[in-house]
Amino acid sequence: FENELLGRLNTVGSSRTGGLSASSGGTLYFDEVTALSMGMQRRLLTLLETGFVREAGSEHSVAVGWRVVCATSALNPAALVGADLWLRLCVARIRVPALAERIEDIEELAQLILKRLPRAERTALKLSPEGLMVLRRRPWAGNIRELESVLERASLLSDSGEIGPDSLDDPL
Repeated sequence: FENELLGRLNTVGSSRTGGLSASSGGTLYFDEVTALSMGMQRRLLTLLETGFVREAGSEHSVAVGWRVVCATSALNPAALVGADLWLRLCVARIRVPALAERIEDIEELAQLILKRLPRAERTALKLSPEGLMVLRRRPWAGNIRELESVLERASLLSDSGEIGPDSLDDPL
């Protein structure tokens, strides 16, 4: 991950440019920012504080104009991210309610997810009313990622184009 963003040194001493300085501007999105290594967190903090990044093997810093957006599903992200970085990241904070808190969105989200799933027969997948009731009763600890996994599994188990309760049983 660091190599892709900041470049890397080859064994012969040459380097490869990373994505941060290869093009400047735009939005840099970190999903699950709490999973970044402490080293990467320090480098991200430096980028946010100075607007410069130093690539692997380079003695010079390069100015970059990235906007940084981060996301996490951690319940206490401040405990998992360095204090200075956390303060820098919390310029504008948006809390998106967990899927379990917005049961009314499950039907629309499920339909969108089902449209994106590949089907060998090229038939559209539909969610039965009974299947929707099953989905609305789940606790959804994994939020939308869990919903995607459940629907992908159900699409594999469904013989017809309709996903019902029998395809939505918990695999464990």
